[in-house]
Amino acid sequence: MVFLPPRPRLALFSALLSLVGPLLVAAAYDPKACNNSPDLCQVPYASITHLGTHNSPFLRDKSTSFSVSGNQYFNVTVQLDAGVRLLQGQLHASKDNKEPHLCHSSCVLMDGGTLGAWLAQIKTWMDGHPSEVVTLLIVNDDKVSPSILHKSFTSSKASDIVFTPESGLRVRNFPTLQKFINDNKRLIVFATNGGGDAAAPYILSEFEYIWETKWENKEESEMASPSCQIDRPSKYNGTDGMKKAESNGYVGLLNWFLYKQGGGSLNILTPYEEKISNTNGGLLAAGMKTCGEKWVDMAPPHTPTYVLVDFFNEGPAIAQIDKLNNITAPVNRITPPATPKKGDKNTNTNAVGKGLISDSPLDDLLRLMEVGYSPTWADWIWAAGKWGAQPDFEGLKDDFNRLKEYQESLEGEDGDGDDDDDDDDDDDN
Repeated sequence: MVFLPPRPRLALFSALLSLVGPLLVAAAYDPKACNNSPDLCQVPYASITHLGTHNSPFLRDKSTSFSVSGNQYFNVTVQLDAGVRLLQGQLHASKDNKEPHLCHSSCVLMDGGTLGAWLAQIKTWMDGHPSEVVTLLIVNDDKVSPSILHKSFTSSKASDIVFTPESGLRVRNFPTLQKFINDNKRLIVFATNGGGDAAAPYILSEFEYIWETKWENKEESEMASPSCQIDRPSKYNGTDGMKKAESNGYVGLLNWFLYKQGGGSLNILTPYEEKISNTNGGLLAAGMKTCGEKWVDMAPPHTPTYVLVDFFNEGPAIAQIDKLNNITAPVNRITPPATPKKGDKNTNTNAVGKGLISDSPLDDLLRLMEVGYSPTWADWIWAAGKWGAQPDFEGLKDDFNRLKEYQESLEGEDGDGDDDDDDDDDDDN
């Protein structure tokens, strides 16, 4: 062992401190800040715009073979670290009546794991960040019962911190962030179906509290000149819909993500990754200005309570939302790493399933043929556009079983006579 003389040792320590000190200060958690800013602590919940991640559990990274079904590059922990405060995900019932899974349209296409595992991640993060208020939006197309949902909330201990509003309390009248924090009831939960039930009174029925703009945006021109009109619930469609929604205490959610459509008869809608920087950047800034001018019947400052985006770290969307909230010096944040690309080491651990729709159309077409799909010439032409290297056939046997299950589920849906109201129909959102 080498002993340094006192002065050189002290000099070395001082030099190291000068390098590491700023990092230690930056990493220290400031409990006096609320949702990344001390200026937001005394602001009512509904007067803040909460950045949300569309399909937050569904990743496009190495863990999903960079599936084009993925809407985010990073898991929920990274999302929350970066400043996201609304997490949205699609829920699907399990056939064996066990715990439901978070899946993108179908659990064969992309399985993001169980609801309980997702909630446990969120609860763990919130335990380490006691001055943060987080909102969940669960798209419950399968109408999983509130009692089953409650089991997942209980097993993950997320039920310990959920907020249950008093009867008749509207989101517009929710308390300040500081009140949520003081009471340690910092997790607010909405669901498209199953809310308002005594089995889980903290799960609020989304369309009894929130209106949304159109979610199926397939043209960039739609984003450049957004209508900003209420799409759901349909009872607030039309020119006077905003005024009616405001009078009933509703708050708004702006769906701000762009799709592109695949060729051939496969007709696949996928996130428009190539245009995401503009979608989450200049287009979002301009869209917020346009909608603010159109939402004259909305309570000042004429901004939505929630904005839902794909690939949140691009744009970056968080910078646009900070401007809306007048945050100039955010604290308690960790900047996400660089966007993952093929060849990178995977750093995400919450995606347990493999995406069916990959970035190789030929592979996907071959897999569909395994379960009896008859491709058209248009399908072959579309797939041929990205042939390149010899396709990787590894895993096709496993995919066969998964795709067979998917085909059977589609056949079952064809015979389903259930015709829901459009307010509950969140197909992809």
